Amino acid sequence: MRVGMSAFLFYALMGWGLPSICHAHEIASFESVYRNYQDYLQDFALEKFLIDPIDYKIMASEGDAAWYEPVPLSTQPPLTYQFLPSTTGVKRKVRVSMRSGSVYQYSWISCLNYSYSHEKAGHLHGGPGLLGPLPPPLDLQTDIPGFDEDGSLCVDMTQDTELNWTLTLPEFSAEINFLMISSGDIMSYKRFRIYLKVPDLMPLPDSDLYSSTGATKAHPFNYYARQDVIDKLKLIAKEYHDEFPLSPVLVFNDMSLPWGGLFDIGEEVLCPEGLPCQFWQTPHKSHRDGYNVDLRTRELEDDQLKRIRAIAESHGATVLNEGTHFHLNFRSKNSKDYEEYNVCY
Repeated sequence: MRVGMSAFLFYALMGWGLPSICHAHEIASFESVYRNYQDYLQDFALEKFLIDPIDYKIMASEGDAAWYEPVPLSTQPPLTYQFLPSTTGVKRKVRVSMRSGSVYQYSWISCLNYSYSHEKAGHLHGGPGLLGPLPPPLDLQTDIPGFDEDGSLCVDMTQDTELNWTLTLPEFSAEINFLMISSGDIMSYKRFRIYLKVPDLMPLPDSDLYSSTGATKAHPFNYYARQDVIDKLKLIAKEYHDEFPLSPVLVFNDMSLPWGGLFDIGEEVLCPEGLPCQFWQTPHKSHRDGYNVDLRTRELEDDQLKRIRAIAESHGATVLNEGTHFHLNFRSKNSKDYEEYNVCY
C-alpha cells in the first residue's frame, strides 16, 4: 500500500499555507505546525508507511577551516547542537544538507523553516512595547535557484539530488529551531535546534562586600561571568574592603549576558564619538564571554583608585580607565583574542 499525498494537500491539511520564514515572535506558531503535523500522521496512520527516504546532514565550520560533523548535545529528537556565537573576527557557519534516496522514483517538495528566540540568552528587548527592534533575520544562504523568491523556503527536489543551506551564525546568542519537511508520495521530516551560547557562565552572587548595577529593561541580567572570574572578583572586593572598611563597597556594572555573545547596549547610551548605538550590534564588544567586568569608580578617591587598580592587577586583570569606571579584562594576555577584546566598548 502506498500513501498518495501532494504538497498542496499536505499544507492545506495543516492549515499552514505556503511556508515562510518564522521570526522570533512566531515561535508558538512554529511549534503548532509541528504538533499538527504529528497529529496528522497519527490520524491517518501514516507512521506505518513513514520510512525515511531523505538523508539529512549537519556540518559546521569556523572561519576558513574545513567542515566537520558536530556531535549533538542530545541524540533524542530534536537533535540539539551547541556552538559559540560568531565574533567580529571569526564567523561560524552551519551547513544543512538534504539528499533524496534513489529507492523512490518520485520528485519531492522540500522545505526548511526556522524560528529563533533570544530571550534565553538575556536579550529581553524587541517587539511591541519593548525597547528596541526584533533581532535581524538569520543569514541563510543557498545556491538553489529561486529558493528565496517570494519568501518561500520550499523547492522541488528530484531523486539523487542534494540541497544545501549555509547559515552564518549571528554574534548574539540565541536558540534556533529548525523544521525540515519533504513531501511526495510519502513524507519525511526532521527537527533540530542550535544553542548559540558561551557555556558555564554563572551569575555574580549577592555579597556584603560588593553590589551590582547596570541592569536595564532590555538586559535585566547583566552580571554573568566565568566561575574563576567571579572568584577573583570576590577576592578583589574582600582585599579592598579590608583596606578601606569605612568606604562604600565596590560596585560592579556590566559583565556578560547569561548565554554570553554580543552584549548590545542600544540607543539608551551613546557610542564612541557620540553617535547613537544600533541594537544587535557593537559597541559593547568585549562583554561576550565572561572575562570582562566594569567596576564603577566615580565615587572613589585617588588613593582608592590606585589601590583597586593594584589589587585587580594582582589577580590577573588588565585595567583600562574609562573615566567613570575601570574595565577589568581577565582574559590571558597569551590568548589569540586578547588584543581584539582588550577594549571596553
